[in-house]
Amino acid sequence: EPGARISFGPNSSLSIASAGRLSAIGTPDNPVTFTSLDPAGLWRGIRFDGSASADNRLESVVLENGGSDGWSGATSSTSALYLVGNTRVDVVASEISGSGGTGITVQQDVVLSFATNSVADNAIAAWVHPNAVRSIAADNVFDGNDDNVVRVAFGNNDGVRVAQTWVPAGVPYEVQTRMFVDEPLTLDPGVELTFKADVSMIVRNGGSLRAEGTVDAPILFSGTEDLPGFWKGLQITTVSTDNVFDRVVFENGGSEEWTGGGESRAMVYLTSNSKAVFTNSTFRGSGYYALWVPAGGDIAGFSGNVFDDNARTIIVHPNRAGAI
Repeated sequence: EPGARISFGPNSSLSIASAGRLSAIGTPDNPVTFTSLDPAGLWRGIRFDGSASADNRLESVVLENGGSDGWSGATSSTSALYLVGNTRVDVVASEISGSGGTGITVQQDVVLSFATNSVADNAIAAWVHPNAVRSIAADNVFDGNDDNVVRVAFGNNDGVRVAQTWVPAGVPYEVQTRMFVDEPLTLDPGVELTFKADVSMIVRNGGSLRAEGTVDAPILFSGTEDLPGFWKGLQITTVSTDNVFDRVVFENGGSEEWTGGGESRAMVYLTSNSKAVFTNSTFRGSGYYALWVPAGGDIAGFSGNVFDDNARTIIVHPNRAGAI
């Protein structure tokens, strides 16, 4: 109930299992508080593990000083609020702060609503599976975290498996490992994606990628470090009219080959059966080609683009050169 205050000893925790549920609903003036018994110490945090109850709700909650240790051996599991399994939970108008690890970690099968929250002064703001990024609303505030990003992906086979839209979070979505887009993904104006060294995004199977920015709020694909040729790049393998890029900035990709051939290094790489439209976009800082277009790569709709400071500009099959 509002005003309840629960204090935890060193490395202690609260785990909500499949048959359990947790409803903690405070008010702005009288929140529910989960904190450490020793103000100078940390406790582990709260874990929802397979609890799909519709009653799971954290509203006007203060969750502070968690993240003392991991829930598993994975680095990402050191988290004040750890959501795993077929969990369903709403986190609204709450504060997550002071975690020794991540503020909130969200695994693949979690159904989450995460809105109007403050995530501040944690070692890492958030770590989310690509399939769950759709749960992050635009009105959260991420501030003062040592790593003030929403980290995305836990392993090389993670991907978007449900059609969804990503909204600007006010901080970058930092992609940690190779990420697949297997269903339609839309990026709203102002979304920033940054990629760790040699990491890639691959649109495949039934996936498509629609990224339409504005003059004031372009969409960014970049590296976590401002170095030419830092991350691998974006590969498009699908024929879809929804592969659309307008007012997008692609920068600092092209670190590695896409095939065994050394010439296949490109920041944006279309395969032999693919389609994409590029308009009013900027390609800069590629470590090799900025754009690769084979005979089967349809770029019908290609205008108003800028290529700047790339090692090489475009390699295009003669059958497709007329689209430029």
